[in-house]
Amino acid sequence: MFTKRFIFDALERAIRAFFAALGGTLTATALTDLAATWSQALLGAGVAALVSFCFSMGASKQSDSISPASLVPPV
Repeated sequence: MFTKRFIFDALERAIRAFFAALGGTLTATALTDLAATWSQALLGAGVAALVSFCFSMGASKQSDSISPASLVPPV
């Protein structure tokens, strides 16, 4: 399961989720009265990255996908 390709694919997805969540939190903070601190924004983004990695772990059971960390079937 933990092949080099799986690790790279899972990390790519986790990093993307981290920055998407961080960007969303910072945008919401700027546009509303949310007033999230940096530590709260980073914590939320970290949780999103962890959840993304867990999704990749679950997807590793799918044998016929385009990537070891994906549920998308090959074309």
